[in-house]
Amino acid sequence: MFASLLRSEREYPIFYSEAVLRLMASRARKTPSLAKVRFSASNAWSISEAVGISHEGICSACGHPLNQREELNEDEHWALHKALLSFLECGTKNFSSGSPAEVRALRNHVRALPKAEGGTKSLVVDTLNLIHGRSIEPFYKMLLALMEDFPRIMLITRPGSKNRFIRHLSPLNISVFVCNKLSEDDLFILLAALEMGPGCYVLTNDQFSDHRHRLGHDLVPLFDRWNESRVVRYFASTYRYKMPGRFTCFPHRAPDGFHIPVARVIAPSIYEHDWICVVKKHVSRRK
Repeated sequence: MFASLLRSEREYPIFYSEAVLRLMASRARKTPSLAKVRFSASNAWSISEAVGISHEGICSACGHPLNQREELNEDEHWALHKALLSFLECGTKNFSSGSPAEVRALRNHVRALPKAEGGTKSLVVDTLNLIHGRSIEPFYKMLLALMEDFPRIMLITRPGSKNRFIRHLSPLNISVFVCNKLSEDDLFILLAALEMGPGCYVLTNDQFSDHRHRLGHDLVPLFDRWNESRVVRYFASTYRYKMPGRFTCFPHRAPDGFHIPVARVIAPSIYEHDWICVVKKHVSRRK
């Protein structure tokens, strides 16, 4: 019905509304096949698909740069931290989330770590996500490579998870926190990363969707921005890792239109983004 409306009202003023266009761009990101229907049907937009993006982020179609990824500020960071801390205080059907003593132990563990100097990056590793059903040796080699980028590394795991391997990490100055086998380790991973400060990253292929859905509407955008800028993904077959991209992965305004990212799966839980450039045609509005 919406597509029919667009086709019948090709120059309707709705297509000059900033709010409506932002909504359309957001929906097109999730359903890229609708982007051409929604924008081209208005007869007010020129659409370029899979445009080239230079190393500096310049769009080959319109010549304008993509937006840099947006980091959380201090207030946003600690607001998200507070919300996740509250999750750990409330149990779920299958997990105890975490006892107050266990949460205190995690926070004390983080505070006891060597202080990060200016610009030093930290990393929390979702150990269970990486080693479940896999050989330990390639993971160990990846940790050695990660130490070159992240001087402070903390592993979150559960009892019985390759204990011999965990003991071998001591000479590497890699910290390990073992949470209860019935605790929600994902929440401890998220809390540890936020507790370590705004410069901390997380190595995982988990999407944390369940916990995202538990957040309030005002916090979901903060979580999405944090997730896009602070989660490091890894290739399970090779144990190479992929840092977050330099540019935002959300639709955003360009001077004459929009840049819309379209996710392309390159490995399980790992995406690259192609871009649709939507530029307003210089036509007069219908009076």
